Amino acid sequence: MGTQIDKGSDAWRKLIDEDLAWLLKQPRTLERDHIEVMLKAELPPLTCGERVVAKVVASLPPAALEAFGKFDQWALMKALDRCDLEDYPDPRGDLVNGVRASGAVVCPLCHKEYREHPLDWRMLGYNQRPYLNIVCSGHRVKL
Repeated sequence: MGTQIDKGSDAWRKLIDEDLAWLLKQPRTLERDHIEVMLKAELPPLTCGERVVAKVVASLPPAALEAFGKFDQWALMKALDRCDLEDYPDPRGDLVNGVRASGAVVCPLCHKEYREHPLDWRMLGYNQRPYLNIVCSGHRVKL
């Protein structure tokens, strides 16, 4: 007798992700492609935060991937949700240094404090860590 896993659970997603990771290492055949499509159809759709995290993971250099762990991924998704952002805003203003601001400044677009906005993983500093928050307007701020 086997254990049943709810299709919407994290355990189900992890199981399918592991199967896909193994499958994609196999030689490409028509059968493999068919199984890949079927497995991907079993996955629940990604949330906005999960899509952003997937894009960040795909764009980070290998050294930065170690720094972008599960906690940072969770924190990024929560910050995006808190500010009702479906994606990173396009950067504006000083793209390297950002603007100095207090974390208590309130964003005029979402009415949340700047410290509640996501870190911008597209701009990494010391130890492959982000050092700027990006607010709804697209401005990068150094808190």
